[in-house]
Amino acid sequence: MKRILLFIFLIFYFIAPTYSQKNSSIIISGVVKDKESGKPLSGTDIILSGSNRGDITNKNGLFSLQIKKGEVVLVVSHVGYEPSLFRFKALRDTSLKIQMKPEVFKVQEVIVSAGMSSQHENAIKIDAINAKEVLSSSQNNIMSAVTETPGVDLISRGNGITQPVIRGLTSNNIVVLINGVRLENFQFSINHPFMVDEWGINKIEVIKGPSSLLYGSDAMGGAINFITNRQVEKDTVIGNVVMKGFNNGLGYATGYNFTVSRDKFYLKSSGGIKRAADYYDATGRRVFNTCFSSDEISTTAGYIGAINNFSMFFRQLRPKLGLYVPDFDTTNIPGVFNHNSWYQDLTDRLFIASDKVKLENSEINVKLSYQQNNRKLHSGEGVPIDMNMNTLFSDINYVYRKNNNIELTSGIQGLHKVDVNNNAPKKIIPNATVQSGSAYSIARLHLKKRFVLQGGTRLDIRSLRNDETGVQKDYNWVTWSAGLTYNPIEKLLLRANVASGFRTPDIPELYQNGLHGDRYEIGDPTLKPQKNIEYDFGVHVHGEKAYIDFSTFFNNIYDYIYLYPGTCDKPCYYYAQTDAYLYGGELSAYFRPLHNVNVGSTFSYVKGEKQNGDYLPFIPQPKLKGIIKYKIHKIGNFEYLFAELDPLYAFEKSDVPQGELVGKPYFLLNFKLGTDILMGEYRITTGVNFQNLTNTIYYDRLSTLANYGFYNPGINANVYLRFRF
Repeated sequence: MKRILLFIFLIFYFIAPTYSQKNSSIIISGVVKDKESGKPLSGTDIILSGSNRGDITNKNGLFSLQIKKGEVVLVVSHVGYEPSLFRFKALRDTSLKIQMKPEVFKVQEVIVSAGMSSQHENAIKIDAINAKEVLSSSQNNIMSAVTETPGVDLISRGNGITQPVIRGLTSNNIVVLINGVRLENFQFSINHPFMVDEWGINKIEVIKGPSSLLYGSDAMGGAINFITNRQVEKDTVIGNVVMKGFNNGLGYATGYNFTVSRDKFYLKSSGGIKRAADYYDATGRRVFNTCFSSDEISTTAGYIGAINNFSMFFRQLRPKLGLYVPDFDTTNIPGVFNHNSWYQDLTDRLFIASDKVKLENSEINVKLSYQQNNRKLHSGEGVPIDMNMNTLFSDINYVYRKNNNIELTSGIQGLHKVDVNNNAPKKIIPNATVQSGSAYSIARLHLKKRFVLQGGTRLDIRSLRNDETGVQKDYNWVTWSAGLTYNPIEKLLLRANVASGFRTPDIPELYQNGLHGDRYEIGDPTLKPQKNIEYDFGVHVHGEKAYIDFSTFFNNIYDYIYLYPGTCDKPCYYYAQTDAYLYGGELSAYFRPLHNVNVGSTFSYVKGEKQNGDYLPFIPQPKLKGIIKYKIHKIGNFEYLFAELDPLYAFEKSDVPQGELVGKPYFLLNFKLGTDILMGEYRITTGVNFQNLTNTIYYDRLSTLANYGFYNPGINANVYLRFRF
């Protein structure tokens, strides 16, 4: 299998570019101006879709790109303006005049995960979070930035260990990706976070709802794609340095991002370190052993031509995450940044080779990746657990476009994963091998400028083998999706989608039988694949001074896999299955009463029940978030200044399963100040955020430390500074 993939890759890389060289390249140039004032906009990003190649407008708003003839998609973005997507067929040198509208609300983000498109073209709900929002996040964990999206919450065991919840589903029901490549680690437990950090991240995209059509098994609840790719200007040297500090836990973080390009080649590097001591809850009580640290470095080397775009990405992430253990609660232990015992020592290495070959009306994409993940548990008695996971992943697809009205994508994916226990004395799961292969086809059709139809189907074949017993489980499944967006008038969008998803039982769910953390967990080898059908409907209305976005869903899950408490010498849990359903939605409403003032709120609600009427685990409380933002643009060297007040109210939630705490209502107040300063070619972004400004004593019911009597963190101030050169 590996040799076949390598052979295909070499064909694409060497033969396809040679074939397509028959067509000469052309120049796309133009000027970008403010639509209201007519003034040229310098510093505007011009990105060619399907490539890292781009340009930045000069002081006169001018840009120029060398591209290949054929269908072209340009993405144009500038801070404070609505991003734009331009599709056209370029057969000769072309000059463009682009006018950009000042951005009042975030209504038309450009999306990468479902193919380069605008949010208005996607029948599934996808929200985007840019690098600046990640930088200004009020917590010291990148997953906290994701919770700014309505319908997304976190299960947490302190600030360092978190797992996202999308519309009531978490863990193995969500796929997390970097640049479209799925991350594989031991995420079957709430004690095991997904292996990702903020350094080098340019954008985060959150897909709500079944995403099995794109990513296969495990994407029943949705997906989160962390994107590092950004445009590379020809013959430039750019970079930035970031520093952040947090008062609660005395945390700090510092990192860098650096890019150099010469002719058609570029090299990027990013990395950083992060340290945090034990945090204090709102009563002033220290939560022992919630300290954590993380070191990361990544490098990308690439070639960008008019036809071919090749890159190699490598990342190493080394977090150490403290684990609160009641029997070892000793707050007198000094050395708050140092782990003495009971911590996870993790190493994750990821390599991605990707190649994109641009033909006249189509393109060929190849992604090959290798991930090596090691998890060690350090206890008071040495290293009782030491596990390796090695994963090979491939994705090869062909995209055909015609007149920018039709886009057809067909491809194949493969995965080979091996779990191995090293010489440590305890085994949580047996040595095992997972193999899967899939074929998929997706279509997007633009009809009469008002309708966009999209849909597709996918076949997955997967096998899981217990290498210690030789028992093998074989599964195959077909998933599908069909959706529609309709623009009856310019400022109204209707969105509808129905999609199916599936996931196979994971190795722990089948074969786990032993002590995991402070409880005993027992798998069930007879578990069947989990599957679902979700119905989504949305309405989006926006004008010059207001917008409303409403989304609702109904998720019918068959053979839902869950843990339930049982009886044995220690607290023990068993894996079981039942049919279940989830329903709810999100509502966002914003308006601009004054020129520099934005006011708005979001509300999210989800309810989950089993077939017998019992409640599903880890369902978040309904939450109402507000925003009052005052923002001024262009004052001397200040690109903007803003002040923002963010109240949050969580409603009571008493419909919870056995063993989980009732969610009591609470009110939080968060506050932000920030600015962007231009100094010639340099840019300084700085600000301060206050979380839980009133030091409210509360707990979120998704915090697993609440079971031990700990509240959520008290007041926390985050100061950040980014210097771009």
